[in-house]
Amino acid sequence: MGSKLYTVFLHSSLVAMIAISMSLVWQIRFLRAQLAPGEMDQIEAGEMVDAIDVTHLSGESAVLSWHDAQRDRLLLIFTTTCPACKENQPTWQEIHGELGEHLDIVGVSLDPLEATRAYEQAYALPYDVVTVADRQRFVTDLNIPAIPFTLHVASNGSVLGAWRGILTPEQQRQLTATARSVASSI
Repeated sequence: MGSKLYTVFLHSSLVAMIAISMSLVWQIRFLRAQLAPGEMDQIEAGEMVDAIDVTHLSGESAVLSWHDAQRDRLLLIFTTTCPACKENQPTWQEIHGELGEHLDIVGVSLDPLEATRAYEQAYALPYDVVTVADRQRFVTDLNIPAIPFTLHVASNGSVLGAWRGILTPEQQRQLTATARSVASSI
């Protein structure tokens, strides 16, 4: 009797483990499809950006909104542990030097406040840096498929350009030309 009960228990356990394994495989495939950079649609020119809840490095909460923006904004989206983000910092700093008079340039960290403060100091970032209140919501709402991500937003909240990954010299020229063109028309 004990042997049969043990066999039933083992078979039941095996069936349960197979069911759990199949469920995990399905979840992994689902997450890969959602997170795969090539398959996720990224925000594009002409789309609108909603207000963003942020925290300044001072700890003060704020909202990046567009209804009162005087100038276009360039959002430089990164994490403190991303090697490509670190590699992109000199380009972003160069863009800040070229366009800081024409744009509000804001670094948007997807990491917690303390890690972002340390990163900002280590890299002596010349632009304002904030963290987002809800990383996942921010990435999902803006359709950001990968980081680093550079987002040029008009003062009315309309996207003028979006670039994922390390900016190429051509993308940097495109961004600079667009920003100067918009600034000269104001």
